[in-house]
Amino acid sequence: GNGSIRDFRLRLWRQFLGLPQKGNADDLIGEPASETAFGVWRDAAGENQTLLASVTKFSPRDSITCYSQFYRLKREYQALSPEGKTASLEDPERLEEMKGQLVRMPRNFLGDQKKISLMLKLV
Repeated sequence: GNGSIRDFRLRLWRQFLGLPQKGNADDLIGEPASETAFGVWRDAAGENQTLLASVTKFSPRDSITCYSQFYRLKREYQALSPEGKTASLEDPERLEEMKGQLVRMPRNFLGDQKKISLMLKLV
């Protein structure tokens, strides 16, 4: 088509952020380096993380602080049957509330592992 690069970026961002394809959403994300646009990204990702954490115990969260915990949960999830995976969700209909595809990585997720890795590099 004859759309501009800006139009393409806005279309992608509206999709990633779960914003309406038509309307005044461009006022929020029109200037990509603005504090407003960054806030829209940050807020959408945070809300989606909160939602995922409330629906599934297998999503990244602050209480998973090392790889061994993460891999144990991953193996536990992979061992579930499709029915078991569905049953492990708490109110899965709420996932329809997700806005776009962005999810914030919890700040302390694998936090202890990062400290161990840094200490090993220093030694």
